[in-house]
Amino acid sequence: MKIRYNEFINTLCQNESSLAFNLYKKIKKAGYTNIEESFGRYIYAEGNIPVLITAHLDTVLPSPTRELIFYDKRRKVLWSPTGIGGDDRCGVFAIMEIINMGFMPHILFTHGEESGGTGAKAFIKDYPSLSVNYIIEMDRHGSNHAVFYDCANESFIKYALSFGFVEKFGTFSDICILSPAYDVASVNFSVGFANEHSKHEHISIISLEATISKVINMLEKTTADKYTYDMIIYNYKYSKQDVDGRNYWEDEYKGYYESDYEKSSRASYTYVYDEGGRELVGRKLEKVAVENTLDKQQNQVKKYNAGGAIDRVKYYDNDDVDNPNDNTRYLNTGTKKTY
Repeated sequence: MKIRYNEFINTLCQNESSLAFNLYKKIKKAGYTNIEESFGRYIYAEGNIPVLITAHLDTVLPSPTRELIFYDKRRKVLWSPTGIGGDDRCGVFAIMEIINMGFMPHILFTHGEESGGTGAKAFIKDYPSLSVNYIIEMDRHGSNHAVFYDCANESFIKYALSFGFVEKFGTFSDICILSPAYDVASVNFSVGFANEHSKHEHISIISLEATISKVINMLEKTTADKYTYDMIIYNYKYSKQDVDGRNYWEDEYKGYYESDYEKSSRASYTYVYDEGGRELVGRKLEKVAVENTLDKQQNQVKKYNAGGAIDRVKYYDNDDVDNPNDNTRYLNTGTKKTY
C-alpha cells in the first residue's frame, strides 16, 4: 500500500496536545461511537474487531516543522536535522491508515510511554477488563521486527511471525503493562523509524508501508481464538566471588520460558560488579573462560586485567556455542561493550 504522505507529515509536525485533539475528531468521523479521551493520559476507542492496536503520542524531542523535514526520494527515507519523532508518530499514523482503509479494531493512543508508560498504567486502572484476542503495538524501530517481551505464548508467537515478521528482543513498551494486566498475548511491530530519541532519527517509508499491510492482513484473518499471556519465568541468584584477590559481586541471571520451551534452552548472563555493588567500569576483562556446567559457571572468571573499558560481561552456556563438544566458551573483549 501507499501511505498518505501529506497526512503523515501533519502527524509528525503536530505537538502532542494538538495531535490528541485532532485524533479524537478523526476517530469519531471514522465511525467509532464509544470513545474516551482521558486528557493527558490516553484516547481509547472500542471497535468491532477483537484486536487492540496501540501506539503512543509523546516523543522525546519536540515535533519538527514542515520546512525542516526532508525526503530522500531514491531511498524513500524521511529525516529532519532537529529530530523527526518517528518514535512513535509512525505508529500513530499507521493506526490511522488502518482505520482509513475501513478496519475498526479497538485502538489506544497513550501519553507518557517515554516516561515509563504512565498513560498505559492509567488505562488499566480505568478499564480493569478488556475483551480482545490479542494486542498489537506499533512502536518498534527497524523493519519486520516482532518483539514479544515477557510473553511466551508459543502459539501466538508462531501466529504473529507467520505474517512475515522476524522475532527480536526489546526492553519496554506499553504492552509490557497492558498484556499482563489483561492476560492477553501481545507483540510490538516495527514501523520504520531508526536512531530514535536523537536528531539522527530517520524513517523508512517502505518499512512503514510494509508493516501497515501486514497488520491489515492480520485483521482480515482474525478469528475467535484468544491468545493468553504466558509469562516467562525468571530466577535470580546472587553470589560473592574472589578474583585475583579482589571481591566482586556476580549477578547471575537465568531466564527460561515456561510451557513448550525446554530447560536446555536456558541462557545464563553474568554481570560483574565490584564489592561496593558498582558495575565494573573503566576496566577490561581480557578473557573469560566459562565451563559448560551451570553449577560451576559462577567461579570461572580466569583472568582480570586492568585497562580498556567494559560495562558488563555477558556469557552464555554451551547451548549457544557452535561446537557442542567444546566445554569452554571465551568472551573476547576489546573496546567498550554495553548489553
